[in-house]
Order: sequence, then structure tokens, then C-alpha cells
Amino acid sequence: MGTAADMAARRGMKDAEIKDLLQAGAVGEAFGFYFNSKGEIIYSTTSVGLNLDDLESINKVIVIAGGENKAEAIISAVSSKYQDILITDEITARKIISLKGGEAEDRLVD
Repeated sequence: MGTAADMAARRGMKDAEIKDLLQAGAVGEAFGFYFNSKGEIIYSTTSVGLNLDDLESINKVIVIAGGENKAEAIISAVSSKYQDILITDEITARKIISLKGGEAEDRLVD
């Protein structure tokens, strides 16, 4: 899981393709699926291993993602439809809560 731009570059997309992807609203990527800020899939690529449909049949899916720069990507790609638990660092958690319009002090679990 990562930012759309970083993951597209890792997948070898050309600069023009990355630019188009970002202009289409992509902010995050997981399993080859690119998500907009509303969590909607807007583009997909081939990927080796699990895909999003596989997650529906897994009893408990835990996502581990961190890095304040990935907060928007995490919001876009993490969904109760596919994942059950998100583990992240405090700085990222506070950024996620802030982006969602909440107060971090009231919502963090120690």
C-alpha cells in the first residue's frame, strides 16, 4: 500500500501515465488497484499474489501501513469491506484523523 504516484513509479509506469492517473484523482494504491480520495477504484493493473476479491474470504485482514506521507493513501485504500484492522504509527494516525475532520486526542487507542 502506498501513494498512487510512488506505487505507479515502482510498477514502471511512464511519467505521462502517472500524470494521467493523478489527474484522474488517484491518491492510493493496494494490490494493483488505484483509489481516489473517496475509496473508489479508478484504475487497476495486474498484480502477483492476493487481490481485493481474495480479502473478502479471509476471516481477519490486518493492514500495517505507516508514514505520514501515506495518510491520504491509507484513507483511500483501507475499507471495512476489505480490511478489519489497521495498525499504524501515532503520527500517521493523527494525520488520518485530521484529514477525516476529527480531533486526534479523542479517537486514538493506546
